[in-house]
Amino acid sequence: MLAAAKRRLAGQDVELIHGGAPELGHHEADLAIMTGHVAQFFLTDAEWQTALKSLHQALKPGAHLAFESRNPLIPPYTKWPTPTAHRRLHDPQAGPVEWWLQDRQPSGNRLSYALHYLFADTGEEVTSHNELIFRSRAQITTSLQAAGFTVEHVYGNWDATPATDDSKEMIFVTKRN
Repeated sequence: MLAAAKRRLAGQDVELIHGGAPELGHHEADLAIMTGHVAQFFLTDAEWQTALKSLHQALKPGAHLAFESRNPLIPPYTKWPTPTAHRRLHDPQAGPVEWWLQDRQPSGNRLSYALHYLFADTGEEVTSHNELIFRSRAQITTSLQAAGFTVEHVYGNWDATPATDDSKEMIFVTKRN
């Protein structure tokens, strides 16, 4: 993915870093973005705080951190594809792909599941075993403040509408203190 991003940037003054948050170091960056609900993969509060503190360290004062997390008040996995109701998409390189979740095991604010991908052109099936944590807006806000961030906005969708209890997403835009 980084190679594709570099091609698209065509030499722009952007540094892309491959690695986890602790590898960021001091960069005086203007912006950090966590995509793909990655914030939900930090399963313990210690891991989450380490990631936030590493991001804080990598950003210059006044810089921004933006990321999304699913709203735990709206359990999204109830509408995710199942073994009997797959979703289909077309990848420009891989061709038709079907995907579905299996063995969904909610436990408190966590969800374990197996994510299956079936590549129609080759017949190959790939399975990824995952676990997510669903933190509340208040929990995320408190953890951000403890790591030295101020929450500027929490959006409920990518169209910048404010987050409500009915929003599926919580999109945080924060500022490094």
